[in-house]
Amino acid sequence: MISAIGACLAPTVANAQIPDLVSAFDAGGRAMGMGGATYQTGSETLSAYYNPAGLGYLSRSAIGLSFRNKPQSKTTVTGDIAPSGTQFLSSVSEPGPTGLGHAGLAIPIRNGRGGNNGVIAFSLTAGGQLRDERSAGPGLTENGLGAAAYRQLIKSDTEFINISYGRATSDGTFSWGAGLVYAINRQVNQKFAPSGITDFDAQATGVGGQIGFIVSPKSNPDLSVSASFRTPIKLKSGGASPLIYEEVPGRLAGGIALRRNGFRGDRDFMVFGLDVTHFFDGKDASIIDRDPQTTFGLGVEYNYSMGAARVPIRLGYNAIPAAGRDFGRRNAFTFGLGYRPNKADWGLDLNWAKVSGGGSDFGLTVSYKFGN
Repeated sequence: MISAIGACLAPTVANAQIPDLVSAFDAGGRAMGMGGATYQTGSETLSAYYNPAGLGYLSRSAIGLSFRNKPQSKTTVTGDIAPSGTQFLSSVSEPGPTGLGHAGLAIPIRNGRGGNNGVIAFSLTAGGQLRDERSAGPGLTENGLGAAAYRQLIKSDTEFINISYGRATSDGTFSWGAGLVYAINRQVNQKFAPSGITDFDAQATGVGGQIGFIVSPKSNPDLSVSASFRTPIKLKSGGASPLIYEEVPGRLAGGIALRRNGFRGDRDFMVFGLDVTHFFDGKDASIIDRDPQTTFGLGVEYNYSMGAARVPIRLGYNAIPAAGRDFGRRNAFTFGLGYRPNKADWGLDLNWAKVSGGGSDFGLTVSYKFGN
């Protein structure tokens, strides 16, 4: 699910590569405009996916929905596509269709005295995207034979169902969380070439787990430090053909967020955030072969008070470096706006990202809190 910069993909020699979002896909939430810098320290329904410890700070039930574009790339192939030959690929990105990035529900668990025994959340989140359409360029051959009619579609989309729980201490200085993760992966390899036709279309699933924590020191309650870990998820399919993507890599992430008050007579405040995420080595597969990868997001949010509402204004930078043979870097400048009526339970966020080398992303998030 997502857009891309100009790129290329080849099993042996390539002059560029497909931008990497196989694992590091932003679901289009509120933090998207900050380069993803506060996903690890935030407290929202998306915490069920990024860091379940954030759920512990929710005092009311919450619903969250996000929608975003699902970019794709188109690649022209030249050279020779035979296994023993050499092919060169030249890719361009373009916006794909807009779809659901996240849907979540978080519910506090009350005890008999009205206190909070933690928060449980259920969510569906898009967490991985690859869609590359390939066609023949001038003079393309396969084993020396003309391959002008060659075309190929390679696709891998991953969605995660999370059942998560988070609980904070009564003074708010510490919160922990844990959850189960169920991954649903759709993968496609449809190829038409002189050597024959490949029509592989499969769904694979797998189960994993995650844990996380957030610390806010008593000496500085405006500072939050977090960490989370998601286990690798081995994908299994009922079909006999080998999968083109066999394992969702494990994920280790950390974040820091700092709030600063005192702007415009204490009416406004700012939030600074940093997020670092490491994806472990993926399992070797026939087409999608992942190397270890560390991404980061850096951003700032200025919360401007308009009297009847608060308007968050966001800027950020998101960096996704190359991750092996088939995947090139994908860096983006991000920006966004929000709207929070003072006497209402809902909020709205619009975020954009301008990708280096071309392409853009867009996200819309709607949140609503209810109950006591």
